[in-house]
Amino acid sequence: MSPIISPKNGIVAFGCLGLSVCRYITPLNLPISRLSFSVALMIYAVLLGVNYIVLRGDFFNLLIRMLIVSATFSSAYALTIYFSNFDFMLFEARARTLFAGENTLGGVTVFSIIWTLTYLTHTGNRRKLGLGLVLLLMILALVFSFSRGAWLGAVGALISYGFWEKKARLKVAVALFIAVIVLLSVPSLRGRLASIANLSHPLTRERIYIWKATWEMIKAHPLWGIGMDNYSIVYQKYMLKGAEISRPSSAHNIFLNIWVEGGLLALLSFTGIVVITLVKGFRLIRSFSGLARAVAVASFSALLGILIHNQVDTTLYSMHVGPIFWLLVGMIIYGDKFSIKQVQFS
Repeated sequence: MSPIISPKNGIVAFGCLGLSVCRYITPLNLPISRLSFSVALMIYAVLLGVNYIVLRGDFFNLLIRMLIVSATFSSAYALTIYFSNFDFMLFEARARTLFAGENTLGGVTVFSIIWTLTYLTHTGNRRKLGLGLVLLLMILALVFSFSRGAWLGAVGALISYGFWEKKARLKVAVALFIAVIVLLSVPSLRGRLASIANLSHPLTRERIYIWKATWEMIKAHPLWGIGMDNYSIVYQKYMLKGAEISRPSSAHNIFLNIWVEGGLLALLSFTGIVVITLVKGFRLIRSFSGLARAVAVASFSALLGILIHNQVDTTLYSMHVGPIFWLLVGMIIYGDKFSIKQVQFS
């Protein structure tokens, strides 16, 4: 086993420390983020999970299965709520679940779809029917979340998964086919899909306004930012003419949001972690074989999907998507050292 202390690990540790420190910097004398406790709890949960993964090879299997089961119940609940609304054929309803909004639901299902596909591809025949139904449930929940960012993330994750996992290409094609059929069958979904490429659409135009205002905020506070969770407060000063949302919750881009709130050090820390993780994931896929490679492909693809989603959102700040993202980072960074090699899908 290679030593835990190494230059690469030092960079990752420095990045995590930089992000943590920058969360408490409030250069504009605004209140320290109310998310501090949530972030501390998230970090503790991730460290606890990674610790168990290191100590117990079977914990990873248990953890992934628990997440899939949770996502299954969340998807079922979200669809039940959605179709109980008599206006579901209009844009007046979106699938959502307990303690989470539509975009967060979409982010969780991106991860869950990839891992369910992995189990479906590598498990015995007696479980394939049940896993297939679970996968269908998750796809429908994702589609009816109306989360455009999650849709993009799911497409990216599925393309990545299908590219690396040849055995699953037919399943990926079927999943995408089902999603497209549903999207084109419901008028409200069809309109939502068309709005992605339509820069003049009110939703897309509003997001562009937010990005432009965010860049002005960054130019005014490039080094230390404005302090975490202060975005909606400061935004009003930089709000562009024509914009309708006066208090957006975030910059709707994870890199912009980290830079504007945490400053340049936080941005460099996060970017460094992402680059190191993606490079390591690529190397694991190239070097592993069998089930270990399947785990590496699923982890890499799920992480990529979450990152794509967060180019138009900031679900990494949520207590639902955040821990999943950082667990994937940990599993990829140290995937050649412990239980990723011991995983079983039986």
